[in-house]
Amino acid sequence: MVVNSIAPAILPGVLAVGAHRADGAMFLYSNHGPAYAGHGLTTLGEAVLGATPGDGGIKAQKGTCVAVALVTGIAALLVSLQRRLGQPADPLAVRDALLATARPCTPDQSHGEPMRCLNGYLDLPAATARLFPDLPPAPPEPAPSSVEQACAAAGNRSLPPAGGPSPATVAGQPSSPAQATTQAHDAGVPAALFDVRPIRRRDRPIGD
Repeated sequence: MVVNSIAPAILPGVLAVGAHRADGAMFLYSNHGPAYAGHGLTTLGEAVLGATPGDGGIKAQKGTCVAVALVTGIAALLVSLQRRLGQPADPLAVRDALLATARPCTPDQSHGEPMRCLNGYLDLPAATARLFPDLPPAPPEPAPSSVEQACAAAGNRSLPPAGGPSPATVAGQPSSPAQATTQAHDAGVPAALFDVRPIRRRDRPIGD
């Protein structure tokens, strides 16, 4: 078994992130090994819609960098929800909840090597429930039914050209941001987690 130890992901205080394919199987290039034991988890790293530089459009992306971006955003939203509920921001508690609720992968998903999945697959509803046990789940809310509607709702009408890359549609996997949000609502993730508000732009440099 060939494993890689890449800094800073191997540091015990870092939340390491691996990537799995849209069908749930681990990417073979996703780093794993003893150095990541106890402080890593895995999430989707394929068919994730992301921005394309320069043209304001979107396309399906893949890779561990995509998985890292998803987990980073989720961690930030959970810390934001702590603040919204009047709790102190506690990113370490968020990290611990994400690790403690990660779901074990199957032998097929790990290619027969369970260590490939690190602590397991990200389970956002379980992590949210662990952090906020008294927060009732929100009922499903109306959501856009297509990528076009989701982009229009966000004020971004630039879409990939016809015939361009599109996310793979796999049973049980969301094929658009709208579908992902709807699935999360159905799974009991509070609507407050998705109530993201713009940050007011500063008129002066941050250092002033």
